[in-house]
Amino acid sequence: MDIQISTDSITRDHDIIRRWIEDRNGQPVAVAKTLVKDPGVALLKIEFESTVKADDVVNISWDEFFRLFEKCRLSFLYQDETTQGRPSTFCKLVFAQVSSTSQAEHS
Repeated sequence: MDIQISTDSITRDHDIIRRWIEDRNGQPVAVAKTLVKDPGVALLKIEFESTVKADDVVNISWDEFFRLFEKCRLSFLYQDETTQGRPSTFCKLVFAQVSSTSQAEHS
């Protein structure tokens, strides 16, 4: 029996991130109380049409999302397809392991 394992990818490329999220009917949000506490940082999330929106989140613009994404030095971990070959909505925002090359790309 063949076992198919899906693979995850990681990126800091804004175009790839936005396209991946929008292709899955997602949007960037932030936990409201983290925006109020310190406007320079926030707990960022991605919400999809298929999920129930949490009461404590607010929609944010792509510009605001990527401003905070860069300020917090995050990377986007994502899965393109499930093991069944369907588009996956699995993603996480993780702290970046920024190399000198990727730092130069986003400065």
